[in-house]
Amino acid sequence: MEQRNLEQRCANKFCVKFGESASVTFEKLKQAYGEHFLSRAQTFRWHKAFLEDRENVEDEQRLGRSTTSKTDENIKRVKTLVISDRRLTLRMLREQLNLNRI
Repeated sequence: MEQRNLEQRCANKFCVKFGESASVTFEKLKQAYGEHFLSRAQTFRWHKAFLEDRENVEDEQRLGRSTTSKTDENIKRVKTLVISDRRLTLRMLREQLNLNRI
């Protein structure tokens, strides 16, 4: 996670503790972080979580399959195939590279 996102989550938590609304918090984040502020949806999601007594500002562990197919080697293989035949579909690339998902 980017350090800037962590800082903004902490700032969001701080605003919640002082009773600021999600809209006011969002405006403060926009002002403080310029063009690198959290989206409105993220700000409101984290604001709600902190209102519901969440203390941790870190992301929770996610379930599901990891994205192991996105490797430097596979990226090179895809580029080579696409350059050789630009009419290849995603399905054709998946079959040729033996990948579940691109």
